Amino acid sequence: DYVVFYVGARNDASRARYFADSEIPTRLQRLQEPWHEVRVLRLLEAGRDRFFRSLLRKLRPKREQARVPPEAFRENLQQMLERTARSGARALVLVPPTSERLLAKYPALPEYSVILEEAAAEFGAPSVPLQDFFRDGDEDALYREDGYHFNESGHAVAAAEIARAVAKLETAGARGEARSVPSISGSSR
Repeated sequence: DYVVFYVGARNDASRARYFADSEIPTRLQRLQEPWHEVRVLRLLEAGRDRFFRSLLRKLRPKREQARVPPEAFRENLQQMLERTARSGARALVLVPPTSERLLAKYPALPEYSVILEEAAAEFGAPSVPLQDFFRDGDEDALYREDGYHFNESGHAVAAAEIARAVAKLETAGARGEARSVPSISGSSR
C-alpha cells in the first residue's frame, strides 16, 4: 500500500490569520451559537478579527507570518511520514510545481519544496518533483482559476506521474532492489 503526500506547499507560505488553523473548527462552531444570530455581535466579532489580524501582521516577524511556518510544516510532515512508516504503508511524496506567477506571489515556496524533499529522504520515501512534468506556460491549462488546485488536465498529469513512480518502485521491489527510491524524476511527456 502507498500513501501519496501532496501537501500544502502552495498555501502554507501565504499569510496567516491571527489565529491558528487548529482553531478553525471551534470558530466554525461559534457560527451555530444563538448569539451569532445578533447582527451587532457578528459585526463586533468581525471588527475584532480585522483589528487583530492587522495588528499582528505588523508585530510578527516576517518568517512567522506564514500560515504554517516552515518549522511547523517540517514537523507536521515528519509526523505524517512517521505514522505512515509505522502503519507498514509506503509513502510517496509529491513536490508541487511552481510557476513564475506563484513565485512572485509566494517567494518562500522553494523553501517548502526543499522541506518536502528533505523529509522524504529522511524517511526513505521517494519524492516526485512535479516541476519536471509541469512546464512554465502550462499553468492556465493545468490549474483551476484559483491558481492552486489542479483542473482535470492537471490531475491527469499528476496521476500519470504517480502511476509511473509506483510502477518504478514495484519493479525495483520485484528485483529485490532497495525498498525506496530517493527521487523519481524525468519526463514521460
